[in-house]
Parts: sequence; structure tokens; C-alpha cells
Amino acid sequence: MKRDFREEYEEYMKKETPDLWDRIEKGISENNPEDRNEKVVPLPQRDPAYKTAETPKTRKILPFRRITAAAAAICVLIVGIGSVNTLQRSKQTAQNMANENLSAKANEPGSEA
Repeated sequence: MKRDFREEYEEYMKKETPDLWDRIEKGISENNPEDRNEKVVPLPQRDPAYKTAETPKTRKILPFRRITAAAAAICVLIVGIGSVNTLQRSKQTAQNMANENLSAKANEPGSEA
């Protein structure tokens, strides 16, 4: 004996749920403005001589923005080149110091050369 719980639940819900459509339909009137005593106001007509402003098809970038972008790029290049030069100089200085230390040790009186 197999029970179908889904069908039983649906039947139970149909029995327990009240039918409220009759009460809802009583409160709904037709969509007729005369029945609701509402005034219908026509939309104003636009003057045919009136033209809307035409929007430009392409967006123009202001010269100030271009100058600012160019100046920022130049600043980045200057800082980048300066940091690369500083890095190269520090590597060269470290290498020169290492060479001086090796030559100083080779010239010591007790060292074998």
C-alpha cells in the first residue's frame, strides 16, 4: 500500500485554502476613468519648430587632459630612467669595492700570490 504524499498535500491545501477571488473581484473596477471619476489630461503637443539638441557623435577629449596625460608619462619616464641609473651605479660601486678588496689581500706581505 503506497501513499502519494504529494497528492494528499495538494488536496489538503485545496481544502484548507479559502477561495478569495470573489472578494478580490468585488473590489476591482474596470479600467474606465469615467467610472472612477478621474480627469483625463491629454499630453501637451510639442511645437514642430522645436528641435532637440544634437549630441556629438564622437567624444572630444579636452586639450588639458591630453597635456596632463603627456606630463604624467614624462614624469614616469624620468623617474624610471633615474632609478635604473642609480641601480647600475650601485652595482658598479659594489663590484669596484670587491675588486679593491681582492687586490688589497693579494698585496699583503703574508699572502701567497
